[in-house]
Amino acid sequence: MALLGFTPPASEGDDNGRARRLTVHGRLTIANIQIIASDLRALPPAGQHLTIDLAAVERIDTAGAWIIHKLMQDWQAAGVEVALAGESKQTPFLGVCWQQILTASRIVMARKERSSFL
Repeated sequence: MALLGFTPPASEGDDNGRARRLTVHGRLTIANIQIIASDLRALPPAGQHLTIDLAAVERIDTAGAWIIHKLMQDWQAAGVEVALAGESKQTPFLGVCWQQILTASRIVMARKERSSFL
């Protein structure tokens, strides 16, 4: 397996392309992130639902979590429902990162909602 990589979104089951799964694998860390960051960000949003599968991620740090977060934001802004799957015992830092990202996302969304009312 490569140091870091991903499998482009593919349709899941018989859903006419509405649900897609993106599988990320390897070490999603600051030392390796440049390998796939621009490719991930360049993926065109498609379908109605995207699952980002992180089961094969061996290690993740805040840089890796940020890239996933930005990918989620981009696809959500395009109207795609995004979910995470596959947190494994090999990525204990992931849970902490996700909690921080979810909290930050809620704060950003709340600020956007407040500013749109002003």
